[in-house]
Amino acid sequence: MRGENLSFLKAPKDSAAGRTNPSIDPSGQSASDRAQQRADAGRAAEEQGKTGSPDDGAKNKSRLKAIGSFLRNLLPGPSRANPSITQERAVADFFKKKAKEPAPPRVTLTRADKGHVTPPTYTEVAGAADHMRNAFLEYIAIVRATKEVNLRTCRKIMQTYQRQTEGLLRVLLEEAGAAIYDNDTSQVIAGEMSGSYMAAYSDTCGFVALDKDRTERSGTTTFKTPQGHPTVVTAKCTKIMLDDRILEMASSISGPPDRPAGQGGWAVPSVRWINGVPGCGKTTWVVENFDEEKEVIATTTTEAAKQLKERLRGSLGDRTNTKVRTMASILANGFKANETYYRLTVDEALMNHFGAIVMAARLAGAREVVLVGDVNQLPFLDRENLFTMRYSRPVSVAGITQELLCTRRSPMDVALALSEIYSGIYSSKTALSTVHSLRAEGYTGAQIPAAAQNTLFLVHTQEEKALLIDQGYGAGEGSRTLTIHEAQGLTYDSVIIINTKSRKLAIHNSIPHAVVAVSRHTSSCVYYSDDADDATGRFVRKAMAATTKMVIDYNLKAAIQHRDETLATEELLMTAQAKGVSVALVQEPYVGRTEDLTPETQEAHNITGPQIYTDGSKIEGKVGAAVTWWENGEDTFGLEPHNTVFQSEMYALFRAVKMARESRVASVSILSDSRSSLDLLRSPRLSRSQGQQNPKWAAICAYHTKNTTEHSSNTRWRWDGKEETSRIATAA
Repeated sequence: MRGENLSFLKAPKDSAAGRTNPSIDPSGQSASDRAQQRADAGRAAEEQGKTGSPDDGAKNKSRLKAIGSFLRNLLPGPSRANPSITQERAVADFFKKKAKEPAPPRVTLTRADKGHVTPPTYTEVAGAADHMRNAFLEYIAIVRATKEVNLRTCRKIMQTYQRQTEGLLRVLLEEAGAAIYDNDTSQVIAGEMSGSYMAAYSDTCGFVALDKDRTERSGTTTFKTPQGHPTVVTAKCTKIMLDDRILEMASSISGPPDRPAGQGGWAVPSVRWINGVPGCGKTTWVVENFDEEKEVIATTTTEAAKQLKERLRGSLGDRTNTKVRTMASILANGFKANETYYRLTVDEALMNHFGAIVMAARLAGAREVVLVGDVNQLPFLDRENLFTMRYSRPVSVAGITQELLCTRRSPMDVALALSEIYSGIYSSKTALSTVHSLRAEGYTGAQIPAAAQNTLFLVHTQEEKALLIDQGYGAGEGSRTLTIHEAQGLTYDSVIIINTKSRKLAIHNSIPHAVVAVSRHTSSCVYYSDDADDATGRFVRKAMAATTKMVIDYNLKAAIQHRDETLATEELLMTAQAKGVSVALVQEPYVGRTEDLTPETQEAHNITGPQIYTDGSKIEGKVGAAVTWWENGEDTFGLEPHNTVFQSEMYALFRAVKMARESRVASVSILSDSRSSLDLLRSPRLSRSQGQQNPKWAAICAYHTKNTTEHSSNTRWRWDGKEETSRIATAA
């Protein structure tokens, strides 16, 4: 009807054409950044309200008045020694309400502010080349600063051990995941060691490398320590230490970073930015668009590299090891002499600092860089709070050129829950059984299936991960226990998110962590927490509060908006099912002239009961759709002029199904002259026999070729109905 909001029929704006893109704004903020700011502001306002509510103020004033009266009765009269000051005034001053000044915003000093590390010195920006050079300089400053922070951490642990301050040593070892290790006896003196280490800290010469040969021969971890100084510190930060090798590779790049671009310094590759929602098939996009002769792929994790190699092994064979590499491997080792690639594609690109991508592109000699990732999931993290960063994202030199908005992993309720973050996200899953997948439960006393198979257990912190693994979580076949950060990019049928903390941490309010957490599953996801009023809980509650109709309608409208005709058709049929209408697609619809639609033909094609006519029209820049129930009047819709007649006809069919649902007639026929729309409705998911199981079902039929010559009275009635519908659609 007129006035209905049909804005979802309007085509989304094309970022490649220079129009606004909802995923990221001109300042470089993503939708998750903006949502995070709104959430933080809301919590701050809530806290402010708790500390200064009118009710609390009135109660306090009443209490103070009573106490003041009591004290005045106890105190003597005015002091004669100093008549200008009375006990009454003293009491009044004591209980005078002082105006509470708002607390200044809390400023967290970076390590650079404290003088612990050196921030980068940027060059003056005249163009894209200068931005890319500054991104590289910032990344190299991060590598140097991280090395300095790790050195400080290990040095402090060693000094505390040497001073025999046991209490402080225990705290430092636990915080750093560290141990004091005797390299001669291979004994752990204090703390804990697990897994392998690339280096250790020696108080005589700083970081020392692992002696791989001796370690392999002896079977015990052995480092290259100075003679007579076997005691070292191992820590989480010494497990992977590539800083020196990355700095060495950086210095080998032709054209020093401080040389102006105009003097032969920095060529600027073209940048394509493919942004995709969780589960949209970003890795599939990388595989399908891979050019094995001209391209190299960089992944953020070793697991992602392994998966890509498996998918490309059929076409690449042994070359997969050189064509698919981790970003860390490229930065630390570079490429073989004279080995260059036209294109560098970076999977999960935004988990890397943009300066690292610039460096990898220069090492590869790439003239084109393709960034594939999700600006709203977990970005590059400055875990050490080194300094304020300007170039962690590529927004200074590139914008999003293509968006992939259809998630093939997540059920429809996840798409609805994340629609605030991803404008236009929709799901390809169209089975009614997968409409609702998210739910929240309390943690205390919950019977969580720790031994469940093919299940991903997610937690926020490494501490929780270790705790749950010790309790047997993730031990079932095909199951794992990971932190949310570690799980980005993974897919599981079932996901269980567990928050063991009774006190809320900052990470619980992280929007990017919540986005990753609720979008790993294909079938079900349960969030166990005693306080679900956090980022993850809000997404889950939004999904749980939505009815089946709300979820399906949202996805249908998003699919129509993004011109996904196949999914729009499937969800149109699902909408009918959800409304209680079994849609039976006529196996052999009538396609012919109106005058030939005789009573015998109607019976042969099961055209029974009242008829609903649908039509779409576009004339003089206006698009209209119409649905008429010949006995009950008309229903029209004015659509945006961007829309095609096909879209108006599809929406008219959708409304016809709704009209059939709301009627009390057992059998209704819907008639349309849109062959293309009806052809799309021939889905194997619904058969005629399925439709007959429900007494209320709609037979979708088609007929064509207008001809006004010689009609029987019955056929004329139908023809008039079609003519009237066409007239209404044109006028809509």
